[in-house]
Amino acid sequence: MSFFQNKIIYFNSDINPEFDKGIFTLREPNNLKILELILEEPGNYLKLLENKSGIKLGDIRKIIEILLELNLINEPL
Repeated sequence: MSFFQNKIIYFNSDINPEFDKGIFTLREPNNLKILELILEEPGNYLKLLENKSGIKLGDIRKIIEILLELNLINEPL
C-alpha cells in the first residue's frame, strides 16, 4: 500500500515498491503524453507542450511537478 496524491494505492507485492508511484502516475494518459513529448524533444517549453498535447497549461505544470518529483525528468540547469 502506498499513499500518493491523496490516494491510497495498492500494488502487486511482486513489483518493486520503488516503482509504485511511477506506475500509478504513468497510467494517466495525460501524464504519459507529456512525458513522451518531453522525451521525444527535450527542451520543449510549456506553450509548445500545450499546443502539441491539447492539455491545459495549468495541468501541464502539475504533471511536470509530478514527473520531476519522481525523477522521470530533470529541470534545465
